[in-house]
Amino acid sequence: MSEAIKPKLIVHIGMGKTGTTSIQRALRISTKELDSKGVKYLGMWFEFERDSFVGTKETVKFFKLDEDALHEYAREYANLLHKYAVEDNKHKFVISNEQFFANFSCILPFFRELSKTVDLEVLCFVRSPEHWLGGFKLQLQRLH
Repeated sequence: MSEAIKPKLIVHIGMGKTGTTSIQRALRISTKELDSKGVKYLGMWFEFERDSFVGTKETVKFFKLDEDALHEYAREYANLLHKYAVEDNKHKFVISNEQFFANFSCILPFFRELSKTVDLEVLCFVRSPEHWLGGFKLQLQRLH
């Protein structure tokens, strides 16, 4: 893998009630603008050529992988990012998922391995639950 085309992966991790859904929606509807800047939004899941971890239930399986499997998947993921960097002339990629926040320690080996060949930037948004818990309870009551 060439250093000249080293892709950058921006991982957005937001705990609940930090605007993650709004950020994901903005990224999804801004595909054309992102594309013009050489950026590709990858969505919430690891939804590349391999769909084994797409969706909430499948992502839970990802969080349960052992360290060796996480390393292997990180190398596969890095190879795909490098491939897309060359083929699509995209050098920045963005993925966003709230579930990463609660499971980050489980998948840390994945990100460590990935960072060996990909420029990795992790953005984490946090908010004290005391500021939003009351409103969240009301929201749940309205839904049920």
